Amino acid sequence: MTLKERLVLRCLGIKISDDGMRWTAPRKRQEVVERAFFRVVDNAWREGKDVEVNRAAGGSLRVTGPKGTITLRWLP
Repeated sequence: MTLKERLVLRCLGIKISDDGMRWTAPRKRQEVVERAFFRVVDNAWREGKDVEVNRAAGGSLRVTGPKGTITLRWLP
């Protein structure tokens, strides 16, 4: 992810860990963030990669793919 993309996400209130594997986002941005997560899955599928999205307890999302698992948690 580029610095410009990280800045835009930060302005939206989305925090990303240094390794990029843990995201925390406010609930008011839920629709935008979920759409982005599902777009990643669609793009990976088109490229022939095995990626899946699971909803965990509390509504958090987990995207599991060849490079590991990205977890998205919601702030109250």
